[in-house]
Amino acid sequence: MSLINTATILSTGEVVPVAPTAVKLTHFDAASYTDGVQLTWDSGYEINNLGYHLYRERNGKRTRVTPSLVAGSALTVGQGNHLTAGYSYSWFDPQGTADTFYYLEAIDLNGEREIKRANIS
Repeated sequence: MSLINTATILSTGEVVPVAPTAVKLTHFDAASYTDGVQLTWDSGYEINNLGYHLYRERNGKRTRVTPSLVAGSALTVGQGNHLTAGYSYSWFDPQGTADTFYYLEAIDLNGEREIKRANIS
């Protein structure tokens, strides 16, 4: 796994640095299989996290994988509640391949966004 600094992805595909959200990721892994890629991530801490979007990048083109937001702590345990033990998430991308990069975008209730990148293993 390889993590990068926090950033947001603009509609143009440009990655712009931003302030971190109230999410502390403990890991973000992507494992390639013959029928796609399994993505897993754990938060060690969350508060007011609206949720996540996953993006796939192949040949320089970035595409959102999740059709809608993957619910975070604000939607699962309520606004203002702390998930101090974190939470485990997963997503399977049937269009993923071993030459794919993945980005995980955490979005909080204030609209702050944080991006992490993982390489396929």
